[in-house]
Amino acid sequence: MSESDMIAAAEAYLSLVDAPPNSSEARLSALAETLDRLAFVYHRVTETDLHYEVPDRSHDVYQAAHKAMGRRFPELGFYAVATSKDITAPPMTGDAIDDLVDIADELQQVQWLWDNKSPEAAGNLFRAGYRLHWGRHLQDLRGHLHALLQEP
Repeated sequence: MSESDMIAAAEAYLSLVDAPPNSSEARLSALAETLDRLAFVYHRVTETDLHYEVPDRSHDVYQAAHKAMGRRFPELGFYAVATSKDITAPPMTGDAIDDLVDIADELQQVQWLWDNKSPEAAGNLFRAGYRLHWGRHLQDLRGHLHALLQEP
């Protein structure tokens, strides 16, 4: 497993969220599979101390992406999620569309680094982003998808 596997997994996710299958079940199943692939690849990418910078994205671009993603995945919306190690903390509300957009945004940055800087820089952002931000989105969304796909 290498950085090329990482970029292939990132591109598969970005392709899926850009043009998902027509049926709801196929859409959600494909999404679950691509999220599983991203999580698996995370554990196989090596991180270095290489530093990098990526272009910023404006709030307007995020809003447009959120609306477009909502049209592509109409069956997804809000869901309950535990966000604390404290078992007495009440569940919070997750937003599956926000999860999809945030993951896509970070993977687009990974892809940009791959194309414009180096595979190592892309790998660093992939691992750091997973640990610090989009990994939580992935895990929460994956649990929600499991409930939608597997539970009666």
